[in-house]
Amino acid sequence: MGTVDLIIKSSTEFYNDLKADENGRYRSWEYCYSHFIKARESKEVDYDYLSLQLAFYLASWGMYRGSSFLLQKDYKVHIPVVKELLNEKYDVLAGIDCIGFKDDSNQKLLQDINSFLEQYYDKIRHKVKEQELKISYLLHSSRKYLWEHLAVFQHMIDILLQE
Repeated sequence: MGTVDLIIKSSTEFYNDLKADENGRYRSWEYCYSHFIKARESKEVDYDYLSLQLAFYLASWGMYRGSSFLLQKDYKVHIPVVKELLNEKYDVLAGIDCIGFKDDSNQKLLQDINSFLEQYYDKIRHKVKEQELKISYLLHSSRKYLWEHLAVFQHMIDILLQE
C-alpha cells in the first residue's frame, strides 16, 4: 500500500470512528474549534468559557495527566492564550485550507503563535516546578527536623527510664 493510499485509509477510518461515537474524545476538537470560530464573529467574547473549552480539549488528549504542570492550575490559566488566539492578526488562519499552510505569511503567523504558546506555558511550567522543588525541600527539611527531634525525645525517654 502506497503512502497516499495509507493516508486515505487512515483518514477514512478516523472519520468513520468519529461519526460512530457522538460523544467520543475526538469530538472535543470539534467543540473547541466551533466555539473559537463563533467567538471570532462575536462582539462579546466569553474568555472564561473559551478557556474552559480549551482546558477540556487539552484534558481529553492527556495534557492534564498527573505529571503535567497544568494539573496544578485551573482552567483560567488559559485565558491569555485564548485572547492571543483570538487576536485579529490570526483571523486568516481560522478555517484555513491545507494549501494555505504553504503560504509564507501564514507560516510566519503559525511561528508567532507557536512562540507565544511556548513562552507563555514555559513560564507557568517553571513556576510550578519551582513550587514543587520548594515543597519537596520543605517536606525533606521537615522530615529531617522531625527525626532529629524524635531522636532527642527518645534520648530523653531513655534517660528518664534509667532513673
